[in-house]
Amino acid sequence: MTAPTHATPILAPYHQDPFTLLAHHILDHHAADLSRVVVLLPQMQSASRLRHCLLDVARQHGHTALLGPHISTLRHWIERTPANLRPTHGHVLARHATELMLAESLAEHPGLLGGENPWRLVDSLLQLFDELTLHAVDLPDDLEHFTQQLLTAYGVTSKVSGLGREANLVHTLWRAWHQQLQAEGAADANSAYVHKLAASLDHTSVDMHFYLGDGLDLTPVELAWARRLAGQGRLTWLIHGAPDSSVQPTDYHPDAPLISLFNKLEILIISNNNIDNITYFINSVYAPPATPLSLRAQAFAQQNPVSPAQDSLRVFTAGAPEQEAQAIDLQIRSWLLEGKTNIGIVTEDRRLARRVRALLERAEVAVQDDVGWALSTTSAASVLERWLQALEEDFACLPLLDVLKSPFVFADQERTGRLATVYRFEQDIILHENVMRGLARYRKHLSYRQARLPASFAASAQAVAQLLDQLEHAAAPLLLFMAGKRHKPEALLNALWESLHRLGITEAWATDAAGQSVLRELQAMQHALAGRTLRMDWTDFRVWLARTLERANFFPAANNASVHVLALRQTALMRFDAVVIAGVDAAHWPGSADDSPYFNSAVRRELGLPTPHDTLTRRYHDFRRLLQSAPQVLITVCREQQGQLVRASPWLEMLQSFHQLAYQHNLEDTTLARLLQDTRTQVFRSDTTAVPQTMTYPRPSVGAALVPGTLSASAHQQMIDCPYQFFAARCLRLEPVEALRERLQKSDYGERVHRILSAFHRGQAGLPGPFTPVLTQESRADAERCLNQISHAVFAQDLEDNFEHRGWLKRWLAVLPHYLDWQIERAQRWQVADCELDMQRAYPDIELKGRLDRIDHDTLSSAIIDYKTGAVLPTQDEVESGEAVQLPFYALLAQASAQPVTRVEYVAIKSEKISSGACLEGEALTHLAHATEQRLITLMQALRSGAPLPAW
Repeated sequence: MTAPTHATPILAPYHQDPFTLLAHHILDHHAADLSRVVVLLPQMQSASRLRHCLLDVARQHGHTALLGPHISTLRHWIERTPANLRPTHGHVLARHATELMLAESLAEHPGLLGGENPWRLVDSLLQLFDELTLHAVDLPDDLEHFTQQLLTAYGVTSKVSGLGREANLVHTLWRAWHQQLQAEGAADANSAYVHKLAASLDHTSVDMHFYLGDGLDLTPVELAWARRLAGQGRLTWLIHGAPDSSVQPTDYHPDAPLISLFNKLEILIISNNNIDNITYFINSVYAPPATPLSLRAQAFAQQNPVSPAQDSLRVFTAGAPEQEAQAIDLQIRSWLLEGKTNIGIVTEDRRLARRVRALLERAEVAVQDDVGWALSTTSAASVLERWLQALEEDFACLPLLDVLKSPFVFADQERTGRLATVYRFEQDIILHENVMRGLARYRKHLSYRQARLPASFAASAQAVAQLLDQLEHAAAPLLLFMAGKRHKPEALLNALWESLHRLGITEAWATDAAGQSVLRELQAMQHALAGRTLRMDWTDFRVWLARTLERANFFPAANNASVHVLALRQTALMRFDAVVIAGVDAAHWPGSADDSPYFNSAVRRELGLPTPHDTLTRRYHDFRRLLQSAPQVLITVCREQQGQLVRASPWLEMLQSFHQLAYQHNLEDTTLARLLQDTRTQVFRSDTTAVPQTMTYPRPSVGAALVPGTLSASAHQQMIDCPYQFFAARCLRLEPVEALRERLQKSDYGERVHRILSAFHRGQAGLPGPFTPVLTQESRADAERCLNQISHAVFAQDLEDNFEHRGWLKRWLAVLPHYLDWQIERAQRWQVADCELDMQRAYPDIELKGRLDRIDHDTLSSAIIDYKTGAVLPTQDEVESGEAVQLPFYALLAQASAQPVTRVEYVAIKSEKISSGACLEGEALTHLAHATEQRLITLMQALRSGAPLPAW
């Protein structure tokens, strides 16, 4: 390759380290004074490695330390230059202010929206305007002229309605935006940058020498700046790659971006046949498609009987996303054990990156994520989002609990006590009362529960009430703005600040890295409002806030890790000891290049803007370069995502097909797949105690401290059904957390029926009833009215939560007449004595406890009723055989009552009738209750003595 003397580049072939060549060149030519050298890199992630390369080369020259050179990116260097803006550009608008200005322009031209979300248009238009500015495209003043220009580019001869709207939208807002900037004496950041770029050379010392790395992404104005500097003999290009001279810039080929750059720089390309075998192999894979892949593969294999790629390129195909992450984790740890200290993970899949980082950190491997992640996904930003969601949904419990459990909320309060109060609020009010939203409803059910449990719940009730008061106080500033009216954004932001301050969030954010980033974004939003007249309703404000946090990236602090996670575009000029190219599926590699909704490729080319072809070939080039960025490269792909087959990247498929055709092997890494099956490669705990290997069923013994002190009927039944389940749930207390249900289930329906009948017969606080007259046919109508009132009151809360619950109410109302018929008949012998009665009975090794649905009395004895609303009831045989223990258990509980229990029964409450189920009475009840008691005492004694529990 040759070029004019003033533009002679440093050409680093794909297999060489460009920074090593650059370091030698800098020290060979500028060792006397590196302070006059500026190195401009495509991104700063590689700056530290360049410094190490410079120091290594300096030591080879006998130097032990270095001062300089300056290392920066082109944009950062230019923005630091002292060049002043033109007088008409008094100040540079921040991004937030630029967006607001464009939103104001959209508000002044409502006819241009066409039903589109204005903020979505702001995003896409600013992206287009940035491109137009950076590529020095100035739209004509006349709309007709611009429309004709687009018609020509689109290749149509008459106006099209969609095209006319596109031209009108872009042209009108482009002119309005620039006129507003000029009227305010301001400049957007990109216009200021372009101006500074043009003026910077007049303010740069003539003895400064610049080295420009890569250069594939330079815009026309940046390229003109570089060419002018090179014409003065003050710039040297660093170019990574050796392009095929037969490739054209318009070809879909990884060398096309290099060819385009060389043409712009007027560098003559001369094919270089002196390349290593792996470069020759990859060039053959991705050669221009004039020759079929199979013929290229056969010809290559004839010249190279042994694959040059077998030791450096490997592919792992995973069957599931977790397996792919585990394979990458295992490979990274293996490389670290080999002594590699510069390992890259390059991926476009952020979910995969997060999972790999979690696995490596579990293995105590430090990872530096150079991509960062959306600020909105951090816990600091999430608490803000969940707080606003809670307010918008009338203090909905799910987002509200997330807020209350966050370490950022009320951080000045003692954490253990605060979380205990939150726990009581969640368990007692939200879950037990099944209340899903509404401060008033939380308070109402808090009072209900306090009335039922006046002594035991008093302290908790007071703490929960104070918590609800704090939430109401914190919400007050924002609730004023949620009525749909439009307000000044300053007022909305001020209300947000005040609300967050009352929650203690802003103070907690100040001590957290991600929280500080959120604070900076909110402050930037506030500063951007100066001079703006735009008014927002709550929805507009929420969109503005959400997109701000979504667009901002959070970068964790640098930790000097050996493993770096990077995006594809961050890898220019990079070199690694080993690299994983992860998640190489077609959705990400190449992915979609249609980022802008404006103009097709032909129009963008006519205007001088980058086309989708330019974007895709740049990614293609980056992928091809990555294949030689390290001595060892692992490519991973997952063939199934969420039950759907996923196609691998066509670039990967071409590589594997070529190698398969040439060497009957597709580079698949079977060793890594085998190691993944070996449990010794997995990191799952920190201790080193061997796990005993056994094929027998578990028979655990329960330590005395784990034996429950009380036993309910359901726990007793669980012990009989499955001792091992009893051990897990009752001894180890591994019961799942009760879930809040948006829709009623059969168990919820049954609980409400129990409550209704208890209120009807004996009364309950906060409900109509009880019905005190004797229930007869004469009083039946009054009883039905009372029962209806109670029923509607009990189901009223459910209807507030979900209108679909009216079906459950309707179902119960259909049962109600049958229940009254059954109760009138039963009242001929039995009278209701009590309902929902909590009882206990103590034994030497255990205390029994339970709640009896209902106790009836006649003149001499008692009867216990257990209501059943479900479809399946224990059979008489199951009860009499001792397998279903609930009825005899209740008889044992009630033995100390005033009248002896002579009958225990299930009453089935179904839509078509009320009927008795299994029943025990007389001698059968006495015998079975005694047998159940003796078995229980024996089991508990064995449990406490360490007898093993089987899992049958």
